[in-house]
Parts: sequence; structure tokens; C-alpha cells
Amino acid sequence: MNRTNILDEIERYLDEHLVEKEFVPGISEVPVSGSHITIADKLSLIDTVLDGWYTEHSVSIQLAKELAKYIGVGYCSLCNSGSSADTLAINAVKHLFKGGYKVITTAVCFPTIITPIVQNFYQPIFIDTDPLTLQPDLNKLEELLDSDDVAGVILTHILGFPFDAARVQKICEKSNKFYIEDNCDSYSSEVNGKRTGSFGTFSTLSMFPAHLFTSGEGGAIFANSSKAIKLVEQYKNWGRDCYCLPGQQNICGNRFEYIWNKLPAGYDHKYTFTRLGYNMKITDLQAALGLSQFHRIDETVKARRNNYNYLYFMLLYRYPEYIEFIHIMDWATPTPFGFPIFIKKDAPFNRNDLTRYLEEHKVRTRTVFSGNITRQPMMEQVYYEIAQPLVGSDAIMERMLWVGCHPELTKNHLDYISEVIEGFFKDKGLK
Repeated sequence: MNRTNILDEIERYLDEHLVEKEFVPGISEVPVSGSHITIADKLSLIDTVLDGWYTEHSVSIQLAKELAKYIGVGYCSLCNSGSSADTLAINAVKHLFKGGYKVITTAVCFPTIITPIVQNFYQPIFIDTDPLTLQPDLNKLEELLDSDDVAGVILTHILGFPFDAARVQKICEKSNKFYIEDNCDSYSSEVNGKRTGSFGTFSTLSMFPAHLFTSGEGGAIFANSSKAIKLVEQYKNWGRDCYCLPGQQNICGNRFEYIWNKLPAGYDHKYTFTRLGYNMKITDLQAALGLSQFHRIDETVKARRNNYNYLYFMLLYRYPEYIEFIHIMDWATPTPFGFPIFIKKDAPFNRNDLTRYLEEHKVRTRTVFSGNITRQPMMEQVYYEIAQPLVGSDAIMERMLWVGCHPELTKNHLDYISEVIEGFFKDKGLK
């Protein structure tokens, strides 16, 4: 039996055993996120298994090239998670920009942004976020960037709703400060028609199952500078100076010709280490799944946007006294990661009331990241600075939740979400 026969047989098996789950309102769960794994995705994995090479190699190279081309940057390096991508970007950027010890970020962020800031001996300084637009306070950011104490900025596009990445790029370039664009939630969103992830010194991506497309676990770092991406590659690959992938030999043609201060002359370049690095590589198995998923990205983006819009117009005019939704900026084209719901301050119920009702009726919910991260227990271990009152961040923490709008959800799911929210207001005697 040849390879084609094997794959044909497996496809036949998968097709025969494919079970479409019927959605039963009130019985079936409405997941808040999820990845749509197709037969083609599974066959891509199996095809790569048959190649017999499982760590980072040719499939990873292909995926990296396609990801970079999609957002319009020169280079992409894959890694094992979006959190690792942020870690690698912060480790690398300190070699490109000197001076300063503070890094500006928003209090509404994911904890693994804070970890590499602190581990690299920077001090986080927090600015606020507007709960109705999910925009960071860029006026405060611009003011802070005038300080010599500030090294740079790392900001997150929250839930697929982009901040003004072009403005941040301009003010960072003006002050010669680094700019890391955390694009893990928002790959394929746009600012003035240009894709997010193309503005920063570095940008990062997550391919976790909840995100736009998945490699199971996986992440990526993007840059327009070959010097910048080489630093990322070094930190990702144990800190070694060589950029050969596993299994590659002597790509530079000088493997045994290098001279280092304390090493024997001609010491093997594959085992010459110039950074205190990690092993954060992706595997070709992960890349195979990611590549197959990525080839459907236009379809996925369209489904997310359609699902978001459907929910938005189903709910927009029903409960304006009590709940609000994100106000999308004129220059922004989001690819929503979820559907946020913001409870008005004077509403006769709180976020937990609505959350519990939705969960009891099998509609799964999430909070927005950490809320105001300075209130999280982990921050008791961290020295940080608050640049302004975090009023918006507190409001997001206390009064915002989100439900799903991902492509696995059908019209029946979305109608049920709307019905459950309507039921909540009826039970409260508000409609």
C-alpha cells in the first residue's frame, strides 16, 4: 500500500465515523470558544506523521512564511505558545533599544505579559482602558513616553477589537522606544485597512485552540528586521548562535570556522551559545495542523464577523437601559474573538447575576483577561507603577463578560444565546 492509498483509507474511515452533534437548546452547551477541526486538518497531521520528522522543520518554515505574508511583514518565527512569543519578544527587544527600565502596558492584559517584563528586570507601568471601546489611553501613553525611564510599550488588541496601532507606532518611533504589539487575540483585524501585527518592533500571535486558527498549542513572533528575528531565534533555540533548524547542517558554510574568545578555534557553531535561552520551538506536527487551519482563514474570519454582527443586531435595541456593547472605531475592522456585554453601572443587577444565569442555561461565558490585573493576587509579588486611576479597567473587571461568536456556533446557538438573555430580563421583571 502506498502513501496515497493510506491517506485515502484514513479519509474514508474519518468520513464514515464523523458524527455531527445536534444542538438541543438547554441541554447542549454553547461553548465560549472552540476550534473547528476538519477531516482535512486530521489528514494534514497524518501526512506529516508519515514524513517521519516531528520537530520544527519544513512544514514549520512554510507556515511561518505564509503567516508573515498574510499580515505584511518580512519575518516570522514560530514557537510553542503565544505566551512564549511575548517572552521571546521582550527578551529580544532589550538588545535593540537601550535605556529605560519601565514598560508601559494596560492593566487589562493577560498575566503572561507581566511575567517576561519582570523577568527581564523591567518594571510594569499601567495605563487605563476604555470599557466601551477597549482602547488604551494613548494620550497618557504619549505623555509617559517622554520619560527617559521608559524603555518601551507592549499593548494587547483585546478580544479582536484593535487599538490605534498606527498611532502607537508613530509615537514610539518619535521617542525611539520599543513597541511590542500583542496580536494573540486579533490576528486578521485591521487598522485603517492594514492588518494588526504589522506595526510593532515585534508582534505576537497565539495558535491556542480558542483562537482564530489553531496548531493545538503554538505561537509566533513577527518582525520586519532580520537582526530582530535572529535574536528571537537565538532565545528560542537554547540561546545558541547557530540558526540551523534541527536536522540542518552548516547552512552558513562556516560551521567549523568561527573564533570565540574562550572556545577552541573552530568550535562547532551548532553548539556555540551566546544567549541565556530556552527551548520554545514548535513541532512540524503542530505546524501541519496550523497550516491546514490557516488555509481556511478567510472563511473563519467571515464566520466570526457574521456571528458577532448577528448577535449585535439581535440584542442592540432590546435592553439599552441596562447593557451596552463595544463601540467600534471608524478606522477599525475587528475580527471578534468574543461578544462582550457591558453592564451599565446603575443596572438593577450585576455582572455575576447575568453570568450565573447564562451558565445555568449552558451558555458558557468568560471575563475579559484578568480584568484590572493590579488587583490579582499574583501582583502582590510584583513592584509596579500605576500611571493614572484605572477606572475603566475596574469597570471591565466588575461589569463586563463575553459569550462566544466563533465559527462552531450556528444560527441556532446564537438564537438561543439571545433567548436566554431575554429570559434573564423577564425573570428580573425588566421586560
